[in-house]
Order: sequence, then C-alpha cells, then structure tokens
Amino acid sequence: MMKYGSINPDQVEAAIDKLGGMDGWRALLDDKLDIRPKIFPPFPKNEHGHYIIEVIGLNLTGAEEIMHLQDAGFRVYDSAKCMLTSTNPDSYDTKHRLEEGKVYRVAIVPSREVKKNRTRVNLQAFGSQFGYLQPLAGIQPRIREVVSDTWLEVMGICYIASLHEVIKDSEGVPRVLCSHRDHGGHWLSAYKGHPDGGWDGEGAIAFLVP
Repeated sequence: MMKYGSINPDQVEAAIDKLGGMDGWRALLDDKLDIRPKIFPPFPKNEHGHYIIEVIGLNLTGAEEIMHLQDAGFRVYDSAKCMLTSTNPDSYDTKHRLEEGKVYRVAIVPSREVKKNRTRVNLQAFGSQFGYLQPLAGIQPRIREVVSDTWLEVMGICYIASLHEVIKDSEGVPRVLCSHRDHGGHWLSAYKGHPDGGWDGEGAIAFLVP
C-alpha cells in the first residue's frame, strides 16, 4: 500500500510534468534538483534598477532610538550609541529626527555601481544623477527595522549606509549610520564619514527619493 494512498496516477503524472518530465524526476531522486522556494525581496525596483523601500518616521531622540531598537532585538554598536547620544551642535537630536508619521521613500543604490574612487563625495554625486537627495540620519534606524539581514543577503549586499550630514561622536569623530549583517547580524553601526573616505563595493547607499 502506498504511503500517500489518496494520490491517483493523474496527480503523479502532473507532479512529474512540473518537474520537467522524467529527467526532472530522476534529478529529484538523485538530489540534483533544487526545489527550494525562491526568495525575492519584497521591494519594488524603479526605472534605474534600484530597490525602493518606504519607512515611516518616528520622532525619537538618539537615546530613545537605542532603546527602541534594542527592545526589538536589534544590536547597536558602541560607535553608533556614541553618535546617537552626542551633544555636539550637529547632534542627532538637533538635526536628524524624522517627522512623526511621515512616509519616506528611500532608494537603495549598490555601491558597486560606482566602479572606482568610491569616496563619500563621488557616491553622493552618483546618486544625485538620478535626482536622489541626501537623507537625515533618522532614516537609518527605520531602514534597519524594515530590511532584514535575510533581505540584505538576497539583495547581494552586506550593508546599507546613509551618507547623511555627518554627526561628530563624543570624541569628535565625524560618522554616518549604517545597517549591516556582519558578526551575528542585525546591527546598527556608525562608520567614519570623512569626505574622502573610501567605501567598498559590498554594500549600498540609501538616498531619499523626492
């Protein structure tokens, strides 16, 4: 007696047809056919081939951002904490909080599209060719919440950085916020934001879509 007795020969034939006939059937039995479901990011692409995501603003202070992310299970590097809680004149609280409830459209541009000299200035100039705008730093915690590490991997990138106006941390180092999937994943970190600082081709840059 068959284990699945309710299946009739017509259903078996239909299943083999979906595998591509007998060649597909044999490949399945020999473990040579990948039938795992394909995973695609849930984000659309625009006419330039860039993923477009939408985030909703939360008018949180830097300290509140840290608590909000950690309560949701995300990890925040010390460098990002120092930046978010900085009391310098260009601080997160002063200049970078998003408007509560506002929807922000964000373009994710792979840094590898800039073939060489991936400095902050050149990356920003590349994004401006498409009409994209410089975001506030407050966009990055929302990106961290919306784009999981799984989707980063499916998109073929290791990180998403926002080249917003730099914020000097408590030691006076200019930094920008970044989401990445290294070292256990789900991190919000802060990278140095010098104008001539170089970026590799493994990640992407977030821009505002006007």
